[in-house]
Amino acid sequence: MSSLASFIISFSCPYATSALSNCRLMPATANSFFQFTFTKAGEFLYHCNIHPWRVASVQSSDAFFTGNGFKIGIGSGATWNIATYPRVLLNIDPQTIPLDGTTPVTYNVTIADGQNNNTLISRWFTTAGEPLQLELISFQGNQTTSHGPDFSSTGAYHIQSNFKNGSSYPIDIQIVSVNNKPIENPASVSFELKTT
Repeated sequence: MSSLASFIISFSCPYATSALSNCRLMPATANSFFQFTFTKAGEFLYHCNIHPWRVASVQSSDAFFTGNGFKIGIGSGATWNIATYPRVLLNIDPQTIPLDGTTPVTYNVTIADGQNNNTLISRWFTTAGEPLQLELISFQGNQTTSHGPDFSSTGAYHIQSNFKNGSSYPIDIQIVSVNNKPIENPASVSFELKTT
């Protein structure tokens, strides 16, 4: 399934392993990570071999949205069930510009709260010629923050906000520059992420 996004898993325990799709991946040291691209949809568990009570799961979905030259993979499926999965990964893949893995691409992303139309975040994110991966993280608080990427030039950016059940979040994405040169007619797309 080409629409499934990669997922990046970080470990603070040096003995953690993963049973993701029976791949038995293990990072080299504590506080390290690995990246895994799912080939099928479903829920996958991972755990620590030494501390078996340290378990977690990853939900992978082949759901995606296409529009205006973008293909956007939504890791949670068509709606985001925040109570079950407080994190969701969006894989934003522009289809109208070539991505070569090195040329910087800058995206402007704006996320609003659909209930009151307040802007939660509006900022630029740059990748090294790759799709933009945004992990949305629901937490209780009054401030929206962002950080990342996970690696020096690629990997997921993280946006933490008070995302709520039963809401909708309009998301606007625009490519504003390629190779640090502004685009005359930027590619843009808008969609709504619904939560349950």
